[in-house]
Amino acid sequence: MILSSVEALLDQANAEHIRRAKILEAIMIERVGLAAPPRFGAAEHPPRSGPY
Repeated sequence: MILSSVEALLDQANAEHIRRAKILEAIMIERVGLAAPPRFGAAEHPPRSGPY
């Protein structure tokens, strides 16, 4: 499950929104992969703390 909190919907015309969405996508693919099987228990990779 991915839980995300946002202040506004993604504005596809806003370059900064697209940039941030691509960063989030890269982090999720790095951590989970494109087609990872479901896992239970502790994650293999700890959460990232700090800038990407």
